[in-house]
Amino acid sequence: MSQLKKEIADIQNDTGQIHISEFNRKIFEIVMTEPIPFVYERLGEKFNHILIDEFQDTSTLQWHNFLPLVENSLANGHFNLAVGDAKQSIYRFRGGEMELIVHLHKENLKALVVGHEKNDFLLERYASIRPYLKPENLTINYRSAKEIIKFNNNLFQFIKESDNNEAIAPILPKVYDEFFAQQIPENSKSGGHVEIDFLTGEGEDELMLNRTLEIIEESLSAGYSYKDIAVLCRKNQHARIIANSLKDANIQVISSDSLNLNFSEAVNLTMALMKVIQNPENILSKYEAIYLFYRVVLQRIPDTNDNQIIKQSIENKDVNQFYQLIEKQGYYLHSFRLQQMALYEVAEKIINTFHLFEHYKDLDFLFRFLDVVLEFQTKKSTHLTDFLQFWEYKKNVLSISTPDGQNAVTVTSIHKAKGLEYPVVIIPYCHWSMDTSLYSEIWAELPSEVELEANLTASLKTTPLRITNKLAETLIAPQYHAEKEKTFLESLNMLYVALTRPTDRLYLIVKKDVFRFDKTVGYQLYQYAECPEIEKGDKFIKIVSQGENKKIKFEVEKDLQVIEIQAIESSEKSNTIKLRQSAERLFDLETFEKSRDYGNKIHNTFAKIKTIYDVDFALEESVREGLIMESELEDLRANIIKIINLERIKPLFSVHQDFVKNEREILMPTGNPLRPDRVVRLKDRIVILDYKTGSKSDSHKIQVRQYMNIYRAMGHQNVEGILLYLEGEEVVEVR
Repeated sequence: MSQLKKEIADIQNDTGQIHISEFNRKIFEIVMTEPIPFVYERLGEKFNHILIDEFQDTSTLQWHNFLPLVENSLANGHFNLAVGDAKQSIYRFRGGEMELIVHLHKENLKALVVGHEKNDFLLERYASIRPYLKPENLTINYRSAKEIIKFNNNLFQFIKESDNNEAIAPILPKVYDEFFAQQIPENSKSGGHVEIDFLTGEGEDELMLNRTLEIIEESLSAGYSYKDIAVLCRKNQHARIIANSLKDANIQVISSDSLNLNFSEAVNLTMALMKVIQNPENILSKYEAIYLFYRVVLQRIPDTNDNQIIKQSIENKDVNQFYQLIEKQGYYLHSFRLQQMALYEVAEKIINTFHLFEHYKDLDFLFRFLDVVLEFQTKKSTHLTDFLQFWEYKKNVLSISTPDGQNAVTVTSIHKAKGLEYPVVIIPYCHWSMDTSLYSEIWAELPSEVELEANLTASLKTTPLRITNKLAETLIAPQYHAEKEKTFLESLNMLYVALTRPTDRLYLIVKKDVFRFDKTVGYQLYQYAECPEIEKGDKFIKIVSQGENKKIKFEVEKDLQVIEIQAIESSEKSNTIKLRQSAERLFDLETFEKSRDYGNKIHNTFAKIKTIYDVDFALEESVREGLIMESELEDLRANIIKIINLERIKPLFSVHQDFVKNEREILMPTGNPLRPDRVVRLKDRIVILDYKTGSKSDSHKIQVRQYMNIYRAMGHQNVEGILLYLEGEEVVEVR
């Protein structure tokens, strides 16, 4: 670990970078050693009020970093607010500590300084904020029908009072305290439905999916639309299974984390062929491409004879054998021509050759994939190799998106659903473990010396340890029990978040035969529902509250009219003629003067430059666009660098790119937008720079003054204007 730490430190020193996770720790080191940390001297004067939302997902380190700001604000008589719910703490993997809000709410400040009892600065800060602490409970639930509220109150009261549960998680009564029960508001809606389905049988995924489809059909019959229904899953892999299965059943789905581009076989076929084009000797990519070709295009699995032919063709070093194998099925791709095409053209050619747009379920994926390819080609690189590297890095996070107003079922994780609401909520796989898994590890703090075999000892501060029951009999037993408690509570909180999402109907789907004592959510539900069930074959349905057989509240809704594009028509780019629409950027159309032509080229290149480091990229981009010739590169570069280094101009190209706006349009009341060439936001002023070619004119100054007046009208007091004549490298201040 020390060697790894050294390697990371060397990389940071070489690149001048620091990992973002280091900032909190470094600030913490300063905060804990100074009475008034210098890093907050300016912030403390700038912000009067501080609001911390989702406080239950805040770490102690983050809170202690905020504490000086909160203390300063309170000392100046300002109001501060921390909002959170310990029962919704489900981000422990990101450092969230639910104990923080529990102890602060109970005004148990001693528990917040454990490990820092001798730090006078921290003790003083807590002492100064204590008089201002005012815990308040927001207990009224305005979201759900009264039957759902009652069910949640009763269920979690039952779980809280279980002796076994309190033995596992002693902090449970503090999290689900006397204030946890949600109050039912006056005139609340009634008719809510709560149902727990305990299923038995083989095939967990099939059981969950079939019952989910049944519930969706029941909800539609009761007057709900697809867009009223949400399926929430504990694990992303379960969400993917449900989402893909619903798509196969021709049910529209909205999902941000279940429909990655990488899960489309049509997209994977396109990518595999791109890999072959980039490296014809890549045997693995050839096999992947051919077998996907059979599955997606030919819609069959290769037989024994096919496999023999495939093997001979792919392992032949002549890549033409690979393409001939495809040609025998009536599809024609030419290796040489593909290698000459631009990135987007390659993707488009593959999709059109194999008629992939005819695969209805892959349409969304293919359109999104083409968008990704086009964006990469436009903004980053036209090289296939670069795109393949980008794809390997991003393929698991790129997904299709669907309009929010579309009539589609939402399928997402419980984490993503936090803070949202849906009329109908279905929770399949509602039997997740509440215990640490067999593969879980903890970073254990060890005693100063650890006994080894043969009476040897070793010093080690921390080490990762596999969690097993044997740890309960060691010196780190307290850490072991603490980890078990946190895991139990987080799993319980996950259930709480899921059960508080619905407004009208709640369905829990549990596989009955996965219970293992009190270690699963399913077991907790089964214990609570310990009364006669309605047996329906292999289903045991516990209807906690029978809702109305229709939608609780009908509203006049207007569905968006969704027009689905079935394909993209395109032609061979080599057979088309391109017309340059911006000829004036290449040469002066009026006079054909060489000097103005040269100035126009510099002007166009400057539009692509935000800082001096962008010069080479801007010139290369201009060459690719055909605006300048390669033979002009060195001369243009020298002149551009010379202009940028002018005394008045250089500071305007030495700022961060985020403070520069090139050719950003300003919409005017007349409808005709204005577009200054360059606007730079400095520390104390705005500077507007306009490039000009040709001879001077009073109209140039009038134009810049107009820009300056507009920015003053926006609230910027100190605005400067500059005219830069490119051919003569002359700077003119505009007053």
